[in-house]
Amino acid sequence: MFYDCHTHSSISSDSQTPMADMVRAARQMGLFGITITEHVDIGFPAQHCTVADLELYKKTYQQVAEDNADYPVLLGVELGYEYGREEESAQYVKDLDPDFVINSVHSMDDMTLFCDEIYPAGLEHKTYSHYLEKVRDSIDGCIDYDAIGHIGFVAKKALYPDPMLRYYEFADQLDDILIRLIETGHALEANTSGYRNCRDTLPETAILRRYRQLGGELLTLGSDAHVTEYVGFHFPDAAEHIRSCGFRYITHYEKRKPVMLPL
Repeated sequence: MFYDCHTHSSISSDSQTPMADMVRAARQMGLFGITITEHVDIGFPAQHCTVADLELYKKTYQQVAEDNADYPVLLGVELGYEYGREEESAQYVKDLDPDFVINSVHSMDDMTLFCDEIYPAGLEHKTYSHYLEKVRDSIDGCIDYDAIGHIGFVAKKALYPDPMLRYYEFADQLDDILIRLIETGHALEANTSGYRNCRDTLPETAILRRYRQLGGELLTLGSDAHVTEYVGFHFPDAAEHIRSCGFRYITHYEKRKPVMLPL
């Protein structure tokens, strides 16, 4: 029933697992298909996550797709939004010509959000609000994309007792983001990597429910897996939560066009 629309492999420097192994894991799980979304974080404030080599990425993908001709393996990219690097990111998308493009926020104020971060005690609300400001800027700032990735990513490595970015704490900012997503025709991602630290999708179920209440229908499902054990991670749990929010379809993209599959 599901495509894993957000999976990484060994083309980018922050990943560890060959692309062929990720596809094999998706097949073994019984997923309908998989989209490989390598990181392209131009201007990212750390060296461990840079930009997937374009030609190597295309060559590797083409070989894996040919080796799995009976199984949908789609080409994607995850753009890390950085102020002032929008044109370079858009050019990478143009040169790659992928099926699917995710717009994600992975940093703020020259601080990475990938690593174990000890955010200032007592400043949770200010830190998360600032993160949401950048997410909102990315909706109109990112030039070419299909979906907003893992809203709430700031919580993924936060060491607060309850790290989750909660709808009730940031309702006005999140409503503004969700309404703008709907207005611009972009999808929202339900990212199951949140189950590793926050016991819910990123964004949390309450935010998915609000998106649906506001009229949002385009919802993708991704694991953000960097190793095979996380391909399709917690998809049954996520599907149940998504149904409870009123969604009837899960979306994936082929040649930049949304394909909606019934839940």
